[in-house]
Amino acid sequence: MRHLVVLGRASASTQMLIQTMTEAGFKVDWVEERRDDKKQLLLRRIKKQGLVKVFGQVCFMLVQKYLSFASKKRRQQILAGFHSIASIKPIFTTTNVNSADAMAFLASLSPDIVILSGTRILSPELLAVFSCPVINIHAGINPKYRGVHGGYWALVNKDAANFGSTIHRVDTGIDTGDVLAYAFSAITSQDNFATYPLLQQKAAMSLLPKVVDDLLANKVNCIQPSLDSQLWSHPTLLQYLINRFKAGVK
Repeated sequence: MRHLVVLGRASASTQMLIQTMTEAGFKVDWVEERRDDKKQLLLRRIKKQGLVKVFGQVCFMLVQKYLSFASKKRRQQILAGFHSIASIKPIFTTTNVNSADAMAFLASLSPDIVILSGTRILSPELLAVFSCPVINIHAGINPKYRGVHGGYWALVNKDAANFGSTIHRVDTGIDTGDVLAYAFSAITSQDNFATYPLLQQKAAMSLLPKVVDDLLANKVNCIQPSLDSQLWSHPTLLQYLINRFKAGVK
């Protein structure tokens, strides 16, 4: 049986990924990253983006929690047929996938393929540990919507045709690896910022087993994108409010 390692955090997206690939006939092991560096991450973000912008992003995160709560029924609709992440147990948990202990454990697994699900950027040292393909499912159409919340920014830009996700190889950049497939999807009037990523992940699940099969059989032809490359970040509260009332993007 082919062996797949999912490397990522506990989330609905990880839940969908593990169940999809288990049902596709893979032996799936989950290595969980449970980050404990939120303070350091915030300080790095302030240094890079400035205090005012990061303060706005933090304020929006409070709104994001409300959107998630208010979208409970819609989230359940999207996740219908998938188990709870609570029913899935990781074989290893680390606070940093790039740490020495995590690298040593991952090196011992010898998987056929590794798929990321919401981890930090992998270090060159960790990537070198794997002799197999390492891929990611990015919630955005690369390279036009690299970074975070690609689906949201596509809608803000009135670019609904590029609302979707990208299955791509992983390198040391931010969503810069070779594109293996695009999975496009559409939103409904019930969807908002809290449900967009679930729609994008679910669309990718319909393509992922075949992409992985083709990749392992060396049958994949990488897509050569004709799109411009841009890196996006978390919206601030002000940005969200402007886009909500001017562009109607929830």
